[in-house]
Amino acid sequence: MARIDSTLYHVKDGKLFRTIAIKGLEWLEKNPGKSLTKLGVGDVTQPLAKAVVEAMKKAADEMGDKATFHGYAHGNGYEFLIDNIIKYDYNARGVELNTADVFISDGSTSDLYSLTDIFSRDAEVLVPDPAYPAYVDMNMMLGRKIHYVGCDEAHGFIPQPPDYGVDIVYLCSPNNPTGALMELSDLQMWVDYAKKWDAVIIMDSAYESFITGNKPHSIFEAKGAQDVAVEIRSFSKTAGFTGVRCSYAVVPNTVMCWNDVGERVSLRELYIKKKEVRFFGVGYVAQSAANAYYSESGHQESMDNTAYYKNNGKVIKGTLEAVGIKCIGGTHSPYIWMKCPGGMGSWEFFDRLLGETGVVMTPGAGFGPSGDGWMRISSFGDAAATKKGIDMVAEICKKITAERG
Repeated sequence: MARIDSTLYHVKDGKLFRTIAIKGLEWLEKNPGKSLTKLGVGDVTQPLAKAVVEAMKKAADEMGDKATFHGYAHGNGYEFLIDNIIKYDYNARGVELNTADVFISDGSTSDLYSLTDIFSRDAEVLVPDPAYPAYVDMNMMLGRKIHYVGCDEAHGFIPQPPDYGVDIVYLCSPNNPTGALMELSDLQMWVDYAKKWDAVIIMDSAYESFITGNKPHSIFEAKGAQDVAVEIRSFSKTAGFTGVRCSYAVVPNTVMCWNDVGERVSLRELYIKKKEVRFFGVGYVAQSAANAYYSESGHQESMDNTAYYKNNGKVIKGTLEAVGIKCIGGTHSPYIWMKCPGGMGSWEFFDRLLGETGVVMTPGAGFGPSGDGWMRISSFGDAAATKKGIDMVAEICKKITAERG
């Protein structure tokens, strides 16, 4: 008799984005001829950099020639891409890595699960609240005990270490959904926590390219981080690769864990073992495209797209603050974390906003209990549509504030 994993079976499906989609369809049915204005989408809208497209075309041509054909991309990934990742993303910020530390993959969520799945089923996990739902969902599927650390307004939505220990810590900076950026002192605080409690930090840095000014871009800028942390980055938002799929994980050999007989073992060696049986590498065309991001023109064009999104964020934040609505994020992140007007709950405001304007945002309550009363707004949309939508949001915020005093 074929039996399934009972833990997986009993885990509830994530309903946040499904619920939003259903509510949007219901509104369209009630308002024929009208369209939704989407300010919650986390997908990019600007086209790939021309240098990236040209690199993909060239790589595709090479795949059509027997002399330059590439099959499975075994190992960590192609050296040309790994070398540039180390040079531009880490060496440029004073972080030294070896080529064996970097693993090319097909997306941050894949990397998150590949790392999460290594640890024992009885490992205890610490997740910021609010947070990207995948951190919770994948550990619930593994039947693990999950601890939540609230990210409150008083601390700028930066998670603060608890006074107890766990085995795995999930961090994200710039944060999804709040847009909050961890300073070097915040990163060091968590590295020190991990050392104290012998924990491993899984650092999600998917939005690193949005960081502005002299701010930390990597957890490895904190002293001792290579002993307790791994880091995941993606080209999805950095270079617009949501439809291409390429990412990487940095797993230093100095990160050690315990096996079932009390021996210290390398997390990286286990990560390699896991990947070898479930993953055959990212294709040559996608890795060539990612490598083009590090060219002078590819990087500039990609940063121009990032600037486009950041300008959207500036417009969103400025429009809301002009009518007295509190916001954080948007400066170092594509997300703006907006406080609901009049003390409304997230879903209460969502329904009112959708019903009266056709504007869709993401309720903060969907990212965890501490997110209730807040909304996540994305700056990834078209500039004109974003301006139109946020103007409608501002008007209804003024209306609700007047109603509620």
